[in-house]
Amino acid sequence: MQEFFSNYFVNTSGYNIVNTSVYSIVLVVTAYVIFLVLKKMKIKIDRKLIFAVIPYIILGSSLRVLRDAYILRGSLFITPFIYILIFFIAFPILLITNLIQKKTKIPYYKLMFSIGILLIIYPLYQIEYLNFLG
Repeated sequence: MQEFFSNYFVNTSGYNIVNTSVYSIVLVVTAYVIFLVLKKMKIKIDRKLIFAVIPYIILGSSLRVLRDAYILRGSLFITPFIYILIFFIAFPILLITNLIQKKTKIPYYKLMFSIGILLIIYPLYQIEYLNFLG
């Protein structure tokens, strides 16, 4: 079992049929569970949610760029683990901001977006923008 895991997930030079299949199954199951949680929490999948999530997409992309530029080290910042990392950052923030909304009436999506903006400031600052204006 350890050899199988090592061959197809650890010591691999990229994607193969085994790890791609496992990642796909995990993605589908996770997406369904997230859908059920959002439904139970009465959070609609709409423009407000998309607006709230945009900074986290930028955060994931920025961290990956910093990894590719060798500013960050470690496999946590490469695919598919970067997706897991961003999920474990964004989803708890969504849950917390939803609770704050219930107590204060401040819309969750505004809070979540604001926190995301704060989180992307430093990674975006670290990226060297060469030839930015053309």
